[in-house]
Amino acid sequence: MDAAKLIHLLFQTTRAISQGVNHILTAHGLYSSEWSMIVALKETGPISQNALAGYLSIEPAAISKTIVKLEDKGFIERKSGQDKREKKVFLTDKA
Repeated sequence: MDAAKLIHLLFQTTRAISQGVNHILTAHGLYSSEWSMIVALKETGPISQNALAGYLSIEPAAISKTIVKLEDKGFIERKSGQDKREKKVFLTDKA
């Protein structure tokens, strides 16, 4: 099998898995990207937004958008860290 076909099959498989996960998470009002952030916070504990972006290998702007959505849904909250410019992200009891 050539590399292009293998990459295509891998992409199609991961896309199907993501769609299945999103379908299951819909009952909880979540998407897979939001779920992955909740799982990361459960594993790491409270963490800065920049550190979370690095941990998940996601651009900081995308992290910010997802954090706002999860805050609105009541799954996470942000609190000031030791440095007032830095916000730590915490899971709520709902998460």
